[in-house]
Amino acid sequence: MTDVHVGRVMRRLGSGMMEIFYVIPETIEKKERMVDKLVHAPLRGGMRGRGKKDVWVDVGSVILLADTGLGGTPFKIVSVFSEMQTQRYKDIVPNADPRLFIRASADEQDEGGIEFALDEEEVDVDTI
Repeated sequence: MTDVHVGRVMRRLGSGMMEIFYVIPETIEKKERMVDKLVHAPLRGGMRGRGKKDVWVDVGSVILLADTGLGGTPFKIVSVFSEMQTQRYKDIVPNADPRLFIRASADEQDEGGIEFALDEEEVDVDTI
């Protein structure tokens, strides 16, 4: 099936949107090559609200991504792989891109928030 892909969540964007990395074969200059894709996709409706207690999607999760073909949101996250499902997928598809299964490090997880710049010199409050 060409409209379903296995991908990895790269970061959370808010409002149920995730940035997803996946790899697909494309013909470039008459040669079949694997091409990296990075898309934004929302969680399926049942995985949001009350449904999110059953399924947790986080940075580094291996997911099943469906191409809906719709204009506004062409992709949708359909399900999340468990550890056992991820291992079974590795066994069934031995030539799968190993970047799909890399664990998220603390540096890679983007918690969002405010970044503060550190000034080297002190500010003299009396001169303001």
